[in-house]
Amino acid sequence: MRKVGVMLLFLLVVSISGALAEVNSTDIDKAYECLENKINGCSSISTQDTALSILATPDAGFDECVTRLEGLQSAGYWGNIKDTSLAILALDHAGKNTDDEIEWLKSQSKNSTDLTWYVQVDSDEETTCRIIYDNQTYNDIDINEDKTLSAGAGSCLTRANNNYFFSLSPTCLEKQINIECENDFIVALAYKYGQSATLNLLDKTQSAAAFGSISFEVLSKCFGASSVCDFESSVWASYALLESGEDIEDYMPYLIATSEGNSKFMSEAFLYLMTSYDSYSAELISDQTASGYWEAPNTPYSRFYDTALAILALGASNQNVVKTLDWLYFSTDSEGCWQGSIRDTAMILWATEQRAGRTGAGAAQVYCEEVDNEDYFCVPSGSCSGESLDNFYCANSKSCCTEDVELSSCAELNGSICGSTQTCSGNTAFSSDSDSGSCCLAECRDPVEQNACEAAGDVCRSSCNSNEEESTLSCDTSSEVCCDFVGSTPGDEPEPTSSNWWIWVLIVLILIVLGLLAWVYRDKIKSAFNKDNSGQNKPSSGMPPRGPGIPPRMGGPGYSSQLQRPPSRQPIRPQGLPPKPGFPPVVRS
Repeated sequence: MRKVGVMLLFLLVVSISGALAEVNSTDIDKAYECLENKINGCSSISTQDTALSILATPDAGFDECVTRLEGLQSAGYWGNIKDTSLAILALDHAGKNTDDEIEWLKSQSKNSTDLTWYVQVDSDEETTCRIIYDNQTYNDIDINEDKTLSAGAGSCLTRANNNYFFSLSPTCLEKQINIECENDFIVALAYKYGQSATLNLLDKTQSAAAFGSISFEVLSKCFGASSVCDFESSVWASYALLESGEDIEDYMPYLIATSEGNSKFMSEAFLYLMTSYDSYSAELISDQTASGYWEAPNTPYSRFYDTALAILALGASNQNVVKTLDWLYFSTDSEGCWQGSIRDTAMILWATEQRAGRTGAGAAQVYCEEVDNEDYFCVPSGSCSGESLDNFYCANSKSCCTEDVELSSCAELNGSICGSTQTCSGNTAFSSDSDSGSCCLAECRDPVEQNACEAAGDVCRSSCNSNEEESTLSCDTSSEVCCDFVGSTPGDEPEPTSSNWWIWVLIVLILIVLGLLAWVYRDKIKSAFNKDNSGQNKPSSGMPPRGPGIPPRMGGPGYSSQLQRPPSRQPIRPQGLPPKPGFPPVVRS
């Protein structure tokens, strides 16, 4: 009887687990079906929705969307910079040549006059320098013992910050400037935005020996519809250029310096995509709600759009994203979409599924390690020491490379593999014992207990936005109110629909079977219960009682099971070294 009970319990667990796994798969299939129905061959939807639908890679309508997107182009672009950037990403994903469109996009860049640039000239000892630009020479500029500068150098370089720096005039961007000094010296560039007190050091410090020379020019670019820089246009254009293999180093100072004031566009997600700096992933993770989703302050879009951007940056298998996927699965509408929106649904499917695109020939991409007669390897992005092969696909968002990479263990990386219920508070990495990229380089954290508001999928704020209504659910502090979308409760678990009614029927049937078996064997159960209570232990038939000192077969101290996690997407590293945020230049003593 005990064997029968254990077997039935095992059957129940396996059945329910399989059913729940099927829910996730069914929800994704239903979401794609809903997207395909919404786009309806892409015959009448916007440029942005068409491009995002291509990036989501539906089974039906993909080629029609590509044709539609190509037809919407006019003179090499699509209406505005953001739509053009999305179109370039989409057509590149579809295996189309976008060289002309990329050249048009680059031609739209402009100097970002929003930033104030500083030049630091420093030496270990007092020295005299001269500065040359525009065929003019400015002699006898001393670096004093206290590191101050004795004079400026014309209209381009005036002294600033208590004479420790030169301030570069905005009219002198892109000018070639040459500095020569009598002793060993260095030249460092720094910048700040507006009245900010933070100086960001450009990672381009140069050094020269005595009587040597250092030449530099400041290139600070951005994008915008007029003479004014626009952050959202700049960040999408920079990301499209990066994905197309272009150098985006000149655009990073503007994006980094202005990111704090543009958090409503999920600036940390974009910056982590483009720089891979751990500081941005840590900021992004700290902004995640207890329910698992992201919603930027005063977002112009929705929590689903913002969450998709965060997943795109962190990767769908990042341990902090696991609960996000659960929240998303229970937040679809009756058709399987998110808020009935093509944009939001396509964004989520693009970020979470990362389906392979097409090659230039229009065929599905070939898996890297299955190329006939070639030794190609899938390695973590940014670690390829050989030739990087963009035409071949790798799982786990790795890169296809002609040289293999030997990975260190998670312990050797000073990381740890978090438990199945824990999340990583910072960045994750690939390791030899965590090939899916789930080696946590920060702290493994236990689940945070949710307040009533966030448990319902809503968000706590000091005041609700215009597209939200105040709920009576409680928050952690009395100064916050619970805000919910008007007419929508995406955090609530939906009632069973036609897609999952059979799961509940299966569970009920299993419970009925267990009840019937308990009734049939009620006498044996009663007898076994009475014997257990009387202290008489009857050995199982066919199995002798376990002797003294023999340990149990399983479940002893230290026994655990590790859940295998899905693949993750590593951020793409830019060419060259981007500027590092928040590091002021060091004045040597």
